[in-house]
Amino acid sequence: MNDSGAEPVTVRLATPKDAPAIIALQRTIAEETTFMLLEPHEVPAKPKGLAEHLAYVERRPNCAWFIAECAKAGAPKSDSAVVGYLGADGGRLVRNSGSAHIFLAVIRAFWGRGVGRALFQALEDWARTQGLHRLELTVQVHNDRARALYEKLGYEVEGRKRQSLVVDGEPVDEFLMAKLL
Repeated sequence: MNDSGAEPVTVRLATPKDAPAIIALQRTIAEETTFMLLEPHEVPAKPKGLAEHLAYVERRPNCAWFIAECAKAGAPKSDSAVVGYLGADGGRLVRNSGSAHIFLAVIRAFWGRGVGRALFQALEDWARTQGLHRLELTVQVHNDRARALYEKLGYEVEGRKRQSLVVDGEPVDEFLMAKLL
């Protein structure tokens, strides 16, 4: 960790070559938390589909996936692990092309270590250069930790999606949050 208490993290745009590492991360996160949209059995077994999606994302000016990598303690930077990702899916039509829906995933061992904040900073810097003016996301209403992070970063609750998910057989509400750039 550095002096600020945050983990030394490198954030970069994901490429199709990152698909296997992202799939492995999705599998881990789906097993350790119910806050993600994917159930463990819904994580793709093979990275080909995600690699094709990342290639598509590279061609769209208002879409991006970022990955956060942390070097293992005492290891060279080249021996780093993907510990989180953040994606932005921009609108596909002229009228909503300046807005993007975003999603974040960070492995539990790295919660509270600055990884999410670093991913959001990279996303917002990129979004401004791409001419985006609105970023929005959803968060389960009982996910207090994530909601607190989003609020610290300037996101505001705009509404509540009632029973928008079913988690472990129970209906769950989500907050719709957004930030204007």
